[in-house]
Amino acid sequence: MIEPNPQWHCGGLGFKSPRLHHLNQEINLSDQDLSVVADMWSHGQSLAQVWSDWRRLYLASTQSVKTSVELFLSHLKEADCSHRYCQEFQWVLDRLDLFMDVSLPICQIPTKSWWGSLDAMGAGNTARRKVGVFLNWCLQQGFIAEAVKIPGKPSYPKGDIEILSNKDVSSLIKSCPSDLLGHIWLCLCLGLRVAEAMKVEHLSVKGGYLIVGANAAKTKSRRVLDLPEHHGHYASLIRPQVNLKKRMLSLRDESGITNWPRNVMRHTAASHWLNRLQSAEAAALHLGNSPVMLHRHYKALVTKDESEEFFGIWDQHVKTAK
Repeated sequence: MIEPNPQWHCGGLGFKSPRLHHLNQEINLSDQDLSVVADMWSHGQSLAQVWSDWRRLYLASTQSVKTSVELFLSHLKEADCSHRYCQEFQWVLDRLDLFMDVSLPICQIPTKSWWGSLDAMGAGNTARRKVGVFLNWCLQQGFIAEAVKIPGKPSYPKGDIEILSNKDVSSLIKSCPSDLLGHIWLCLCLGLRVAEAMKVEHLSVKGGYLIVGANAAKTKSRRVLDLPEHHGHYASLIRPQVNLKKRMLSLRDESGITNWPRNVMRHTAASHWLNRLQSAEAAALHLGNSPVMLHRHYKALVTKDESEEFFGIWDQHVKTAK
C-alpha cells in the first residue's frame, strides 16, 4: 500500500508541501486534513480523485440553500438591479423550497437533485437560466466547490405539425374584416410569427418586398421577404391590432374552423413556402428559421398542387376585392 506524504507526485500533479491552491488562494493543510486525504488515498483513489473529493467535502461553505438564496438576492439589490429583475429571481428561487430541503448546506445538494427539482416544478428555460446564474454566483462565493450545469428544458416529440386545409384558409379570408385581413395575410400567407406581425411600426414594403426590421424579428436579424405578385393590396391593409386574441377567436368561430392548434397559421404558411421555393435554405431566409428545422417539420406536409391552390386563393381574393 502506498503511504501518502507531503512529497506526493503523480503524473506531474503533486505538491511538495502541505499547501494547495483553490480559487487563487493558497490553502494550508492541517494534520487533520492530511489524515483525511490519507484515508481517501488508502482506499485506492488517485491523487486527482482524492483532491476532488476532499475539496467537495471540506472546502465548500456550510451556507444552507435558503441562506445562499437570501444572500444572492441581497447581492442583486446592492448591485442596483431593477425591482422586476430581483422579483423574477426571487419567484424562481423561492419555489425551490417546495421541491428540496433548503435547510441543507448548498454544497451537499448533488447535481441530480437540482435537475430533479427543476423538472418537478415544471421550470422552463428562463427559470433554469436563473437558477444557473444563482449557482454560478454561489461557486464564485465558495458556497459550492464545483460548477453545477443546468440543462435546458427537455423537448419531447409532439407528433406531426398540424396545418389548416385550403378550405379553412378560404373560409377564413372570406369571413375576415378588412382591418384584420392585413394581420392574417402577414401570418397565414407570409408566415410571420404573431409577435412579429404585431410590430407593424418595424415592418415596411418597398418595391415588392416586405422588410421585417430587426426590432420586429424574433432572431433580431433583419430579413427581406419577396412578395407574391399583386399582394401589395394586402400590404395596404396592415393595421395595428387591439384585442387580437378575442378577435381571432371570433373570426375562427365565424369561419367554422373547429381545430386551431398553436402557431397553426405560421405552420400552414411555412409548409406552402417550402413547397413553392423548393429550397429549405431559401424558405429559411423567408421565415427566419434554420433549414434543418424547416426540413424536419414541414417537408411533405402538402403537395405541389395544394400549394398552388393555397397561393391561388390569395390571388383570387385580390381580384375579387378590386
